[in-house]
Amino acid sequence: MNGASCWRDFPEAVQRGDGRGVRVAVLDSGIERLHPAFQDSDFEDDLCFATARNGESPKNAGGMDFFGHGTAVASVLLHAAPRVTIGSFRVLGGEAYGRDEIIRRAALEAIARGYHIIHCSFGASGSPFTVMSFKSWIDAAYLAGVHVVAACNNGGPSVRVWPAHFSSVVAVDSSSGVSSGQIQRRAGSLVEFAAHGGVRVRVPWKDKTMRSIAGTSFSAPVATGLIARILSIHPGIHPDQMKMILRQIAEPAK
Repeated sequence: MNGASCWRDFPEAVQRGDGRGVRVAVLDSGIERLHPAFQDSDFEDDLCFATARNGESPKNAGGMDFFGHGTAVASVLLHAAPRVTIGSFRVLGGEAYGRDEIIRRAALEAIARGYHIIHCSFGASGSPFTVMSFKSWIDAAYLAGVHVVAACNNGGPSVRVWPAHFSSVVAVDSSSGVSSGQIQRRAGSLVEFAAHGGVRVRVPWKDKTMRSIAGTSFSAPVATGLIARILSIHPGIHPDQMKMILRQIAEPAK
């Protein structure tokens, strides 16, 4: 990534890229792979960490979503980057809650398996144990050149949650004032970006159903999709560089 001409390439890369060759680990409640919305989608790993005890290998998740949330997140991501390859890492249970250690193990497994992006449409409150547990895998991802995208709290960016409030993470809020499929930059905040999601969108849910829902969970995959589009044209971009690129292509705050 050298020179002004290369910087001019990135808005075009967003238009030309479709996520092909980019692997995204979705840490969530699972993905219902047989949902009609995913007929032409490319999936890879389907692992369940939520029921595996420490020291046990993750189990096959069986193409199931325990809650529905992960299915919806995956659909938004695939709308943003239709040729991306998704791995499902189930870390959340029926109440969309996951223990810190489960999340850490899943993230480290995704890094070890060579995923390019780790997507987290959730946030955990900042107890000292949570912060240090999350920091261990956030640092590992950064050193491996793996991009981490996370949703901020639905109460707004002032509510500190992890992993969104680590500075190396691409943190995303929701806003109805952003063009569909685009992001907006908010300078002066660790939650630096926002995407469309402040109004209800219709998304696939569990048991082959559909649901209208809103929130930061469904804004964050827009940013993940944009990163996947760029990586499909310009592979190997480091997380530090990617944040600079996202700032360049983002819409200004209104």
